[in-house]
Amino acid sequence: MRRILQPDGIVISWELFRDEFYKKYFPTSVRNARELELLQLKQGQMTITEYTSKFEELCRFSRICQGAPEDFAEWKCIKYEGGLRSDVQSFVAPMQIWVFSELVNRSRVAEECVRRAAAERGSLRTPFQRTTGRNFAPRGRQFKRGGFVPQNNQGQGSSRKSNTSANQGRRQGKQPQQDMSCHRCGKYHSGPCRFGTGVCYSCGQPGHLASSCPEKKGYETGRVQQPGRVYTTSSIGAEGSEALIRGKCEMVGKTLNALFDSGASHTFIAFEKADELGLKIVILGYDLKVYNATHEAMVTRLGCPQVPFRVQGRDFVHNLICLPMTGLDLILGLDWLSKNRVLLDCSAKTMYFMPEDTEGPVFRVMIKT
Repeated sequence: MRRILQPDGIVISWELFRDEFYKKYFPTSVRNARELELLQLKQGQMTITEYTSKFEELCRFSRICQGAPEDFAEWKCIKYEGGLRSDVQSFVAPMQIWVFSELVNRSRVAEECVRRAAAERGSLRTPFQRTTGRNFAPRGRQFKRGGFVPQNNQGQGSSRKSNTSANQGRRQGKQPQQDMSCHRCGKYHSGPCRFGTGVCYSCGQPGHLASSCPEKKGYETGRVQQPGRVYTTSSIGAEGSEALIRGKCEMVGKTLNALFDSGASHTFIAFEKADELGLKIVILGYDLKVYNATHEAMVTRLGCPQVPFRVQGRDFVHNLICLPMTGLDLILGLDWLSKNRVLLDCSAKTMYFMPEDTEGPVFRVMIKT
C-alpha cells in the first residue's frame, strides 16, 4: 500500500489509507451486504450476548453508524430493540430506553426472567402430566361404558334405577338443566344456535370469532399491544433531519409524498390518504403504540393489507399501518426496506436496491425531492 501511494508524493493519512485499503480488500459490494444483514438481523434462537455481539459487529459497516455516536444512538436502540424476540421485547419496549448499554443490560435481565418463568412452568406441568397419565388414562374406557355419560342418556343400568330417593332427587334437580342443552352443539345457551354457521357466536356477524368480537366490552381492554417507532409524522419535522429521505410514490394512479425512514419500525399511510384512495381498511389483531422522536405516543389499530404501489419504477406489495400525518402520505419503514433489500444513504440522498444473490447487480437511485 505504501508503494502505491508514496510515488505520487502523497502524505499517507489514516483516512487515505483506510479508503485505499477498503477498495482493495473490502469492496463496496461486501460492505453493502453487511449493511443489509444488519437491517435484517433478528435475535431468533441467539442469546442476548450472541445477538449483541453480532449486532455490534455489523454496526461497524453501517453508513448510519458513522461519525459521532450521539448522532445515531437513538437509531441504534430502535434497531436493536426491533430485532429482539417478542418475549424479551415485551419486557424492554415499555421502558423506552435510549441508551444502548442500558438497553443491552435490561435485555439480559428480561432474558433471564423469561428463562426462569419457562423453567417454572415446565416444573409445574411435569408432575401433573405424570399423574393424569398414570391414574386417569386407563379409566377412560370405563367412563364411556358406565361413568358420567349415562347421566345424560337413556342407557342407564338397573343399578341406577335402584338408587335411593335422595339420589333420584338429585337427578331430578338436574333434569331442567338437561332440557336446556342444545341438541345441535350440546351446550347450554339462550337464543338460536350459531354452531357451524361461520358467524360470531356473540354478535352473529361473519368475519371474526367471539373471542375477538369488537362489540364485546372485554375486547377493548384485552387487546395485545405492540410497540412501534417513527421519527416524525409531519413534513415540517422531516425537513430538519438529514437522516431521512423524502421522495415520491405511486399508488392507485396517484402520486404520494413519501418518506424513507430506516428508523421507522413499520410502513405507515395517512388515514386521510387511505380513505381518499379507497383502500380496504381492516382492524388489526393488536394495538400498535407508536413513539416518535420526542417520545410522544400514538395508538392505532387500523391497517391496509397487501397494498400495491410503485417506487422508482419498481412495483411492490406491502401491508400498511394507518396513522395520522401532516403533509406526508406514506412512510416507508424498516420492515419494507429489509423485506425488499433496500439500503439508504441519507447523506447522498441515494437508495440502493440490492440483488437477491451476491452476484446480481446493485441498482443505485438518486432521490429527487
